[in-house]
Amino acid sequence: MPFAQKLVRLGFLKADGKFKNKRLKMQRCCKLFSLFICICLLLNSCSAKLISPNRLLPESTPKLQEYDYTAFSHKQLLEEIKALNKILSQQNIPESKYEDILNRLELLGKQIKIFRSIEFNRKEASFTIPANSKTALGFKSYCLNSGRGSPAQKEQFVLRKNPPDIPLYKEIMLHTNSGKEVMPVNKQHLLWNLKNNVKFENLPADQQAFLLKMDPMSYLKINNEVKSQLTKFAKTQVPFYNQVTDAVNLVKGKAHTYEEYAKNIENIAVKAKLIDNTAPIKADGYDVFTQTQSSGYSGTKITFININPFPAAIDCTAFLDPLRPVQPIGFDFPKLFEEHEKYEDEILSELDKLLVSLYKWIAKLFNRENEGDFKSIEDNIKNNKFDIFFFLFNGAEAWIDTYMQFGYNGRDDESDAFRHALWNAYMASDIGITKAEEFASNHELSSGQNKGREMDLHNNRIGREIGEELSNQGFWVTRQDYIDAVLANKDRLQVDERTGNWGK
Repeated sequence: MPFAQKLVRLGFLKADGKFKNKRLKMQRCCKLFSLFICICLLLNSCSAKLISPNRLLPESTPKLQEYDYTAFSHKQLLEEIKALNKILSQQNIPESKYEDILNRLELLGKQIKIFRSIEFNRKEASFTIPANSKTALGFKSYCLNSGRGSPAQKEQFVLRKNPPDIPLYKEIMLHTNSGKEVMPVNKQHLLWNLKNNVKFENLPADQQAFLLKMDPMSYLKINNEVKSQLTKFAKTQVPFYNQVTDAVNLVKGKAHTYEEYAKNIENIAVKAKLIDNTAPIKADGYDVFTQTQSSGYSGTKITFININPFPAAIDCTAFLDPLRPVQPIGFDFPKLFEEHEKYEDEILSELDKLLVSLYKWIAKLFNRENEGDFKSIEDNIKNNKFDIFFFLFNGAEAWIDTYMQFGYNGRDDESDAFRHALWNAYMASDIGITKAEEFASNHELSSGQNKGREMDLHNNRIGREIGEELSNQGFWVTRQDYIDAVLANKDRLQVDERTGNWGK
């Protein structure tokens, strides 16, 4: 059919080829455009929900390192570093205190692993989830739809990378999580107003000022008169328009008070039953799985399961989309970020002091100050002070465990072989096999001792292999597991002066 005939049938042209009046033409255009928009909304609402989300099954879950940041305190970490530094700075530490010091260093090492395992990117408003980990984080969170009821404590959500359908949501989350202070209650109120399609002119003055400061063009990016008129026309002309929007008791487009929004949420009853299957749910846009625990809409605990051998960056512009018809949830940086920012510099400064005290104590244990150890420290102190901590701590750990196993620390005998293997096993687990080899090689090659060096280098390598294997079994492998593993591999160790004694 020729295009002109189509226009005649649709009512845009008269039979003589002349356009009908402008009003009729605009009405037809608006009606068709509104119909198109509503169909898109309907299709989008149908496709956005996962009827059967992809879940992580127990048999598909590898052994993971577990980090619970909801129970972690930067302040306590700082106080423990100071307390240990005070103990290690004493001139003469009795042997009776060694085991207690070692236990405290071990606990400190676990806290340092937690402290260093997460990174924040202020500019991008993102944070990283460690590789091969199960990481629990607490968040200040936000209701993204006041027309739905509050989530239950065990509510299930899909983490979606793409922002929700709220004007300027991404811009607001980037702005407020990049160092710009804003009260959570004010941010929540603004998000409710924007979701409710409130015109810029009808927003409270403080919200107008906030948006203009964030983006001088924000006035043009939220509801305006043209959008308002088009939506009004669609509601009257398209029969199923209201079926593709959330039913709310509040007047759409009106700037309600915070209390009115909150009261409306309280009055909405969620009749759908909670889903029984609580296995972690695959995120949409991220290669991670999540489990959630809600405290209303203002507080959320998210456990991220990353089964990949590389970290995963999560954006604060993402949101949690519920499987039931409850509120979607937005979230800020993890709560611990405020503590992290407050205490990070002081923790690093105090750790430097602890490294000095720890090295001096270990030099006394070994009855020598090793130039190779100085080289390791000098090469790594600026960017790898955590690795230095584990290098020193693991050395003390191996020395004391050898003493407990043999009753002494010998040279070139079984106790020497055991100590070197155990030390490298600890290092391989704590700082990785590459760093462990670098530190151990510096220690041996710069020591000035030629006798026994080949033996030490051999036993170091065996120890690293044992440590790498054990580290793959999980984060909380015990010291005794390492001791048992080295003893189980004693036939692989080189001993220059054999006594036949492998300790108790």
